[in-house]
Amino acid sequence: MSATGAPGTSRVAPTGSQPQQRPTGPTGAQQQPSAQQQIHLEQAAKDARMQEHWLKWSGIANQDRTYPVVFDKSPAAVTTELKRMVGPGVKTAAVHRVLGLDEDAPADADLGTVLVGLVSAATYANLADTFGLRSITVKLGSGERTAFVPVAKLAGAGKAKAED
Repeated sequence: MSATGAPGTSRVAPTGSQPQQRPTGPTGAQQQPSAQQQIHLEQAAKDARMQEHWLKWSGIANQDRTYPVVFDKSPAAVTTELKRMVGPGVKTAAVHRVLGLDEDAPADADLGTVLVGLVSAATYANLADTFGLRSITVKLGSGERTAFVPVAKLAGAGKAKAED
């Protein structure tokens, strides 16, 4: 047997026939990725999509969010507690109510005005933990927004704060 020939091949001379060349390197065909490699490829694609989404929205991620809260439609005890929680710095304005999707009233009905103040997200979270909130739709500027009306103090809301 002779082992000479082009690189990557071996020459084997079987008895009674011409020498044959057999490839010893890669076959040239693309190998399919293994299951583990496929998982890594899918995760990399997912990470790229998430990064693209994050970069798109990160510019507004740190903007302060405000929530409209109605001050004049709550019971007196709730209104007193509401004003104490938000403090004197919240400016209020009378705005028009508009018909919400879940309200049953004639389309041309005048729903009047309500006294609304804009509170920060942290203040809104405290209000949501303390009061039961009902939502209404109000006209703010050129658009409509959902405003929240504190209707009753939640049972145990004061106790949870005292235990912390």
